[in-house]
Amino acid sequence: MRKYITEIQKKFAFDSHISQFESIRDKITLATELQNNIVNYSIAAIGGSIALSAFKGNTGVPLLTQEPYILTVISVLMSMLTWASLEAEIRIHDYRRYIDKVLSKKVQNLIGGTDLPSDYTVLKMEIAEISRFQKIRSIIRGILVSGKFMISYIPAIIAIIIFTISFPHWYGSVFFWFTVIPALIVPFVLSVQILFVSGYYWQRSNR
Repeated sequence: MRKYITEIQKKFAFDSHISQFESIRDKITLATELQNNIVNYSIAAIGGSIALSAFKGNTGVPLLTQEPYILTVISVLMSMLTWASLEAEIRIHDYRRYIDKVLSKKVQNLIGGTDLPSDYTVLKMEIAEISRFQKIRSIIRGILVSGKFMISYIPAIIAIIIFTISFPHWYGSVFFWFTVIPALIVPFVLSVQILFVSGYYWQRSNR
């Protein structure tokens, strides 16, 4: 036998869900701010690297191409910043998926279910609604979202290229792979993220 739910209990559940929604939105805001900070750190690191490339030692050759550890530090640092930005992006989408797939349904059921007019449909994801009519936007969005990661990732690759050209005798060494492996992980994670974002919004647009 189904238990009768009082209006007070419904209101308590509704308020709890809204509080949870606000908490999740705060977490999304924090993760977004982290990404913005990472972009700023990356730009600062790029500026520092450019300044360092102009500094020359006693031989008149740029110090950047004389000391392999400098390029290693630059490449690994930029790769790690890309990792941090990717991790924040994954958390953001996990939060949004929870709102869309779980929390919105709980709130919708409390206010009368899914048979209500669209004006009474809550916690909808507008961007998914846009994709409903143009599925190609789902793919484009997945690709464009990844653009922000390139700000930190491209300098990491450039540092590896300079490292390989300037220090060919280090190629294949442990030191070389220590520089390269962090950068190699990024394309794999980024590909998974693009597939996830595109696939999710594609699926969401069919609902």
